[in-house]
Amino acid sequence: MNNKLKKIVALCLAFAMVATVVLPESAYAKTKKTANYVTRAYVLQQVEKLIGATQTSDDVIQIKDVKKSSPYYKTMSIAVNAGLVKPDSNQKLHPTKKATNKYVASVLAKISETNTKNVLGKKTAATKLTKKSLKTFLNQKFPNVVSKSDAKLKKGNVIINKPVTLNDAKITGDLVIGDGVADKEVVLNNVTVTGKTIVRGGGENSIIITGTSDISDMVIRQVNNKVSIKVKGDAKVRMVYINDGSNDVNIVGTVGTVNIVGENLKVTLTDAVVNTLIVADTAKNAVVEADKNSSIKEATLNAAGTQIQGEGKVEAINVNANDTVVTVKDAKINVKDNVTPPKTNADNNSQTTTDTNISNDNNSGGGSSSGGSSTSGGSTSGGSSENPSTPDVPKVNYVTDSRFADGYPKVVTDKENQKITITYKLKDGVASEEKPAKIYNLVTDYNTNWDATTEAVLHGHLGVVNEQTHEMVPTEYYDFLKITDAGEHTVDYKIMDHATSDGLTTYSVIDCDGKVSDTPTKIAFDRDTATSVVKNKVYVSDVYINKAKDTVYLYLRSELDQTTVTSAAAFTIKKNGQTLNDIRISKMELMSKTGEKSGPYVACIKLSLNKALDDSTVNYSLYYAGTEITDTVGNPLETFDRSLMTVSDGIKNAYTSQDGQYVSFEVPVYQWMSYTTYQEIRDDLGVYVDGKQINQKNWSYSWSIGDMNIRVHDTSLTNSKKVELKSVSGKTLYTAAGDKLDNLSANLEKDREGSISSAVYEKENNKIVLTLTENSSFEKGFGFYDCNFMVKIAGKEYRLRGNSYVRPSNAGYIIEIDKDNLKHLDLSEVSEFSIKYAPIISADERTNDWNDLFAYNSGKPVDATDYIPITIQ
Repeated sequence: MNNKLKKIVALCLAFAMVATVVLPESAYAKTKKTANYVTRAYVLQQVEKLIGATQTSDDVIQIKDVKKSSPYYKTMSIAVNAGLVKPDSNQKLHPTKKATNKYVASVLAKISETNTKNVLGKKTAATKLTKKSLKTFLNQKFPNVVSKSDAKLKKGNVIINKPVTLNDAKITGDLVIGDGVADKEVVLNNVTVTGKTIVRGGGENSIIITGTSDISDMVIRQVNNKVSIKVKGDAKVRMVYINDGSNDVNIVGTVGTVNIVGENLKVTLTDAVVNTLIVADTAKNAVVEADKNSSIKEATLNAAGTQIQGEGKVEAINVNANDTVVTVKDAKINVKDNVTPPKTNADNNSQTTTDTNISNDNNSGGGSSSGGSSTSGGSTSGGSSENPSTPDVPKVNYVTDSRFADGYPKVVTDKENQKITITYKLKDGVASEEKPAKIYNLVTDYNTNWDATTEAVLHGHLGVVNEQTHEMVPTEYYDFLKITDAGEHTVDYKIMDHATSDGLTTYSVIDCDGKVSDTPTKIAFDRDTATSVVKNKVYVSDVYINKAKDTVYLYLRSELDQTTVTSAAAFTIKKNGQTLNDIRISKMELMSKTGEKSGPYVACIKLSLNKALDDSTVNYSLYYAGTEITDTVGNPLETFDRSLMTVSDGIKNAYTSQDGQYVSFEVPVYQWMSYTTYQEIRDDLGVYVDGKQINQKNWSYSWSIGDMNIRVHDTSLTNSKKVELKSVSGKTLYTAAGDKLDNLSANLEKDREGSISSAVYEKENNKIVLTLTENSSFEKGFGFYDCNFMVKIAGKEYRLRGNSYVRPSNAGYIIEIDKDNLKHLDLSEVSEFSIKYAPIISADERTNDWNDLFAYNSGKPVDATDYIPITIQ
């Protein structure tokens, strides 16, 4: 190589080295040739800026794919220290891997002290992000980032990343006091937080809560400094969780409940008044020190090695674990059976005496904690783990209302009969005939990734309900009990099996003597325990046959084990109940979806017949008698005999509102045909009204049996007449029966608007029947939530609970509000009352999520009504 060539090569190498060092963005976003999708390291860098995290960790040197010479080394080191990421089983963090929505959600979930599903919401997990889409995601989750005092706040979550003072603010969401506060102070003066307050930053004089501030749940996960929580004046802090990974905590002032979850923590009480102290079974070796001016009304010790010490006053201590130490005086100590009593001063020094009284108690201290974490971390007692016939231990036992008797509510599973039993018991003196206690509850084993606020439980659904938000998420059961004594009250629920179930969760709220539980009592089981409650089988959703009548499509909600889908002989075709010996399955294919397991179906088995069925109108059915086919965890496909259904080949039930701004229609398009996720099918479908393509933000869709329902709300539309559906990429669209869709346009029929014409209360059946205006175009058979209805009794208004449907009857179309939705109202002696439809939040404010609103066929929500008198029969 000559000297000139050597110089050129050296120059190129030097330039490459400089580019690598000077342009660290290449380490995050890599090259622009890959659609500028950001990497995990870039995501972490942006999140660290968001929360103000700067402190590094030496632990990063143990990560195999993060070298000190890497441009993202500092970013990953900060992320490890902040607890945003953990290495996988191979001790890797994959910093250069493209980031997906699910990865971003998992990082933000760490900040928000929730689970990834809650943050992900309806976003497609596998979708990669650009810088722009990442910024949008972060802004949606945290629309307020506060770096200076008295910043103006929008609706939604708030991050404080600098030492500031907030005055006279209402935060409608979560408040995160970020790492950037470091060891400085944040002052909350007259601040109300409707969600959680998460403390990640702050020092020994750090979080000062004053004025009329109202903090419901505070979660402490400060990893770098000792932190102090100071509650002054009339300010309220109802519950404080001290999570794993925190440093020591000092509490000053009045706090409702302190729940210690992390190991080896020291909590100091200085001039503090604590109503309830709970040491979860995960909080081993916790130390609680109360100074002489501090008091605890009741403490429950569920973790081995717990110590309560100091000169403060503790009225009662419930001991549910061994190796505990209690050196405070004058406490009444209740020790659970088979638990060693705690060491006291007398045990440690024979010269020292103590007035502490120790007794054995079968039901001490609100039961035993399950450990684990609630939505905020932490857990408390439930009592079900004390039942020797019920070995299932909840992952969350989060009892928030001290009016429940110790060890209650209890949740017991009955695996033999596929049910759970909830037993309620209140403390003596809480309820009476003069002041009865109302208990509202929810039970779900389907939407367990959602949580519930107190208002949501009162309404009979999951989700968040506050002045700005009314999330309505379905639950399997909503119930109501009226209690007037201190005895046990039991309710049973049959639990259904859902292939997508994440577990089993119950919520309970007490309303008594004008006081409603601040937060619901939550008892939750994980999927492993919950699935042991039910007898799992793989259930069939739908069975379709194509136009040519030579192919059958079998849809299921479970992912199947491909190795078990082998014997076509397990299926037979019946005609009017008789097996057809000359018709057999010639070919069987498993067509599992490869995207997210969401939507109405997860798997499809395609069955090709050896010859076509005749085209008469007889009843053909598919029969399966074998047990060969199983899902991926070994649950068998149920035996079934299901009729073969056909599918329409075009748009049907196409309606528009009188003003043309709302359009709704149904089409038999199914995502399995292109093996796509929700987001991908949305990206590939173009909705056109009168030739205009509708912006994606203005339409949504949902699945129902046999069809996909698409709804449009576009204020720029007028007098809409025709709707079309097209594949943007030019793909061929198919029906659920495998037939090509050719007719994807339809003329729109206008709504015939109306209202509620009359209301009747059937006293014997305890239900309200609403008759709708004759010939009105209300959605038929579509569910909506009754908490959008109000009744007025003796001048007082009450919201109803649960959900109802519009259905046909001899009187026309009616809405039946049955007894389950009226349990919380005592109508036995009512002589007159009235009802009105009063939606809490309009469809416009809910950004096209109308499925829970009473609507016309076009999807246009029905307007609020005046009160209508109810005729009592």
